[in-house]
Amino acid sequence: MSWKKLLHDRRVTAEPPSKAELDSLRSIVTRSLKDVTAPGLSADARFVLAYDAARTLSLIVVRAEGYRPKSVGGHYNTFLALGAADPAFNALSVYFDGCRMKRNGCEYDIAGRERHRRGRSA
Repeated sequence: MSWKKLLHDRRVTAEPPSKAELDSLRSIVTRSLKDVTAPGLSADARFVLAYDAARTLSLIVVRAEGYRPKSVGGHYNTFLALGAADPAFNALSVYFDGCRMKRNGCEYDIAGRERHRRGRSA
């Protein structure tokens, strides 16, 4: 998907990044990757932390291009925008969006069984 289409569909806004913002995002990635190795975490918790690192790295790419994903559907919009940053990221964008849906299951489903889903996953 192109930046023009993402802007038209109101999935992103044009906004230059600041060095401080990018540094802050990098620190989130570092923290998530460090925390994923903490002893005693469940597989779901490790997955959520790894997902957060991948999503934040994707956001760094998008922000470095001068765009900000809209907050409604923010994770979904981030992965759509990743493909706009460089077509080489298209396969990762699709993969990460699948991870987004899995992460939603880890975060929002009732332990041990899937809750009733209405509409599209967030």
